[in-house]
Amino acid sequence: MIKKTVSFSLLLLFSCLSVGAQTAVDSLMQAYDFDAAAKVLRARLSKARNAGEPTAVLEAQLLQAEQGERMLQATEKVVFIDSLVIPAEEVLGWLRLSEHAGRIVTPSTFFANVLPSGFVEQGMMFANDFGDRILLSQPDSMGLAKLHSARLLGGKWTSPALLAGLETAGDIQDFPFAMPDGQTLYFAAQGAGALGGFDIYVTRFDTDAGRYLKPAHLGFPFNSTANDYLYCIDEAAGVGHFVTDRNQAPGFVCLYTFIPNTAHDIYMLTAENADTVRRAARIAAINELGAQTDEAANARRQAARVRRAGKNPSQRPVLIVIDDTHVYTDASQLQSETAARIASEYVNRVRELESIENELDMARRQYAQMRDANLATRILELEKRTVELAESVQRMAINMRKAELAGNKL
Repeated sequence: MIKKTVSFSLLLLFSCLSVGAQTAVDSLMQAYDFDAAAKVLRARLSKARNAGEPTAVLEAQLLQAEQGERMLQATEKVVFIDSLVIPAEEVLGWLRLSEHAGRIVTPSTFFANVLPSGFVEQGMMFANDFGDRILLSQPDSMGLAKLHSARLLGGKWTSPALLAGLETAGDIQDFPFAMPDGQTLYFAAQGAGALGGFDIYVTRFDTDAGRYLKPAHLGFPFNSTANDYLYCIDEAAGVGHFVTDRNQAPGFVCLYTFIPNTAHDIYMLTAENADTVRRAARIAAINELGAQTDEAANARRQAARVRRAGKNPSQRPVLIVIDDTHVYTDASQLQSETAARIASEYVNRVRELESIENELDMARRQYAQMRDANLATRILELEKRTVELAESVQRMAINMRKAELAGNKL
């Protein structure tokens, strides 16, 4: 799902620096000692200029170090309550949100493998709790991945429309998440302004102007010199989540859970606390950031209650998608008796699949805390059942569409 991005300028820099300077800059950047890294780079720049050597990549790296130093001075105080290292492709299986927070899915999952005309299977997608508004990454007129929106109107999805105000917010945009207020939007972007790879941004919709405001960079500790993405706030649970591949092996990411900082308190960087701030900025260890406090313990209990409650399938209609122009919420709305019969079973299977996925999520989290052999066996059983149900749902969706479109002829 997620591919780690290595800065092109950084690769070029490595070819320009001596081995000693390369190691020094790399170590300083990894330690978030951006000021010291900038000093080394300035010395290298001076030497390169005097020797008539190319300086573009050194200048780009210096800008990155200077940006890091500015960000360090506004590092947000955040209490992290949990962290979990998982394969990148399993992120959506582990990330569970409460009912009213909406859903983060892939387009093919949301549309049951039949995308409406004009949609492209690409990246992540956010759907609101009613399932009638989505945000997703789609190619713009230049072929660049930019955030678009679409609505379900009269049973038909509108064509993806580019989000106004975000046109210059990075060359690649993905991983959208909208707050229930309908105004606040978090997303990840790669390109100009990012410290490294994907960075996380926040913006709000200006109703008077009819467009989003200029996105603000979230800064430390949510962004880093690696890839950072998929940031969301679950208000019902009282927690937030974000995903990063910093300090992870290729193909793996870390899913962090934290307490949203409504006051947006920041550290006051001084010579005395510089090391503490740097460790907080790079999330060196969550137990240094309030993870053992009573507040964190209460947040973990609340998040666990939301996960146990899960999403009640009966509270959200299962969309019955026939084609671009026919989307229903009840089997009785279908014209074909055969299609209606299949649709009724289809809805039951979808809800069963959601229930099994919730149980599997809880079992995985329990196993992460205690490596129990019986629990491992149960996880394997649930995983097998999930695959079987997913395949069954897909077959029913195909047969249901055929029956409705063919008038009882399968």
